[in-house]
Amino acid sequence: MDTKLILPFDDRRAGQWCRQLGLSNVDLQAAWPSQNAVRIYTDQFENALKLALLSKAEATARQFFKDQFGIRLSGSFALIGTEDPEHVNPLLNTALAERGVRPRKSPLDFEKICQGRKIGAAANREFITMCWQKPDAYNSAWANQISPRLTAILVHEFMHQAQYELAIDIPARRLSNNKDWLLGPAWMIEGSAEVVEEIFQNADVQTSDGNTLFTMQKPARRARVLLSDLNQSGAVNDSADYGTARFAAYILAQKHGVQSLFDYFRALGDTEDRDAAFRQVFGQSLGSFEVEFENVRRDFGAARKYIKKGTP
Repeated sequence: MDTKLILPFDDRRAGQWCRQLGLSNVDLQAAWPSQNAVRIYTDQFENALKLALLSKAEATARQFFKDQFGIRLSGSFALIGTEDPEHVNPLLNTALAERGVRPRKSPLDFEKICQGRKIGAAANREFITMCWQKPDAYNSAWANQISPRLTAILVHEFMHQAQYELAIDIPARRLSNNKDWLLGPAWMIEGSAEVVEEIFQNADVQTSDGNTLFTMQKPARRARVLLSDLNQSGAVNDSADYGTARFAAYILAQKHGVQSLFDYFRALGDTEDRDAAFRQVFGQSLGSFEVEFENVRRDFGAARKYIKKGTP
């Protein structure tokens, strides 16, 4: 097994045992919560169409991770979707109660997440929530139009579920210095999810051709935020942040292979140390990469040279 299974048998270790035993013996995967159909929650207006849309998107995302990366979740999450932000928190509280989880101390700010976006989404260890703009009519034409983009965004959020599970971060853990949560840095969390989303939409993103490299570098070249500014949990917020984080994860994936993005979170779960996990997978310290990144983010030739160096 890749991960040590350590007693005592607490909630976190129970999930770890469940996953690792299933990976070592396919017959035991029947005990995985993920083997049950995902629980989907939406409002009652045009309920059947919304349920079908969300169910299809979730099944597509799950199959994509299995086929493309060999990643299968052992745990489960609730999937919540609606066009009305006011419905999100009541639906979320219902979902959490049915999962035996305490209600959130503070409601999600879905007005902020949904406002001005055709589709908005957020993920946490027990759930993925999605919202979309209310259409003129709920019909098959609307569903067919929204489905590709909604599914791509769900792939992004599904990556966060994979991160939680691979890092054994359910429930969430803090760093030893207690200054931040273990799962991080924020640019790696969001950047790797962005790269996986890009691959879902265009498999050519896995290649290192010049056009793809230029396209991926462009947002980071324009952004003024430093990669090291995007370390703390919740630090990645606007398009400049996401573009910077995406390019950082992209060049790591190009140099070390896309599987390295998953390997990092596995190593994080084992080491419980961001820098140690980064060194183990990428062969350099987290800080040295953040410095090196600033030398390549705006220089196409330097970025190409960095990728072609190969794994140290």
